[in-house]
Amino acid sequence: MTPRLRYLLSKTLPGAPLWDVGCDHGLLAECALWQAQHSEVHFVDPLDHQIAAARERIAGHERLQGRASFFHAVKGEQIPIPVLGTLVIAGMGGQTMLSILSTLRERQILRAQRLVLSPHKDVSDFIEAWGANVDFELVEQSQFLERGRARAVLVYQARTSRAEVGS
Repeated sequence: MTPRLRYLLSKTLPGAPLWDVGCDHGLLAECALWQAQHSEVHFVDPLDHQIAAARERIAGHERLQGRASFFHAVKGEQIPIPVLGTLVIAGMGGQTMLSILSTLRERQILRAQRLVLSPHKDVSDFIEAWGANVDFELVEQSQFLERGRARAVLVYQARTSRAEVGS
């Protein structure tokens, strides 16, 4: 796992659900399962074969069996249940992230306490557009040099203390 992905994982809320949206191969979510610090881990990717491969990999490790892992072969905007705990999105553009988050918010299922985001482009546009959101506050912004490119990491915290169950 790259230093940036390790850093993203370090910014998640232990004990709470973790959502890896656009998980691709699912490395971040799989590491979260190995660390056993989250009440549940959700793999989300629109590609069925990526989700199937992640599910098969997890099923093949006896130590990971029985841990609360959930697999969603859907676009981020189509997540079927409330998103609680920490939502991580990495490796896609800021405009795509904005679309996912805005749609989840409009559907009233974005109930996460923390957002850990690493857009690979449109970072300033994302910060400006999402900055108008009254639900989340940017609490940390950093960069990682990865494969010769500066990769942004943005950590947002929910502005209010929302109860995760029944909200």
